[in-house]
Amino acid sequence: MNIVSRKTVTRFLLASAIVLGCIVDSSKILKYQAQVNERSTAKAEKQAEQTSEETRTAQIQTDSQLAMSRAQSGCTQIVSTRNNQPIRFFEGFRVFDPDSFPRNPKIPRFDPSGYPINGVKPYPQGLAVCNLNGDTALVGEQGAIYKIYRVEPSKLQEFRSYLK
Repeated sequence: MNIVSRKTVTRFLLASAIVLGCIVDSSKILKYQAQVNERSTAKAEKQAEQTSEETRTAQIQTDSQLAMSRAQSGCTQIVSTRNNQPIRFFEGFRVFDPDSFPRNPKIPRFDPSGYPINGVKPYPQGLAVCNLNGDTALVGEQGAIYKIYRVEPSKLQEFRSYLK
């Protein structure tokens, strides 16, 4: 019969303790790494959000300066309404020369699909247009506007002074 020596038992207990310690420690290490990753991700998101906000603010200021310069150089004022409420400019919005409208209001100006009829003409391409809301744009093909820039609300009063 084989008798296990004291030395072998000690080695076995020591090896068992090391294996058990590694198992317990590895779960704690993984949990700690997950926490560190969460913190770094949150910090990166916060920094990206701050950078995005700074970029957005700079873009708004640039757009506002461009809109102001269009007003100073003399843009054509457009009064556009929907349900008798003033509306903002948006991409693809079409503007037409009111002087080309038929004098009789009963004569249709547009067909059912929205295309001009009876002599209605769009504003010429490249014309700068603006409205009292602080929007400015350039007229493109078939009167569709593009490159829309808006004035910052704090500078709206100055913008309107250039329109008079």
